[in-house]
Amino acid sequence: MNRNTTGLGKDQAAQKEALTFLEDRVSSLCPTDDDFTCGITGIAVIAKDILEGVEKNATRMELIAFPLALLVLSLVLRSVRLLLLPVCCIGASLAASFLLMWPVASLVDVISFAPSVMISLGLALSIDYALFIGSRFREETRD
Repeated sequence: MNRNTTGLGKDQAAQKEALTFLEDRVSSLCPTDDDFTCGITGIAVIAKDILEGVEKNATRMELIAFPLALLVLSLVLRSVRLLLLPVCCIGASLAASFLLMWPVASLVDVISFAPSVMISLGLALSIDYALFIGSRFREETRD
């Protein structure tokens, strides 16, 4: 059995377009009465709505998380030189993860919010590693 994790099948863009067309068509056929509503349902519709919500929330999270993380790191590290370490780690980890994911995505269907998950994990792990290395560096320079 061929099963796709998104529920939208192989050609996600075409199915999203078809679902949008159906939703528009059904809403135009329905009366504009407040007592009566109509719509379409099914696994593909639910999957489309979930994916749209996840993509919107992931983008918002990325726009908030990165500046906030740099602010917290600057307060904790109190050094511009040590702040360069997590920024370089974030850049290197994201570049490596996207370079590794590109050939995989060209061969296999990848869920649409995988890049957001990769960015979140790269950001979190890079900051954690930078805090670990920065604290060890400070311990060694104190002695």
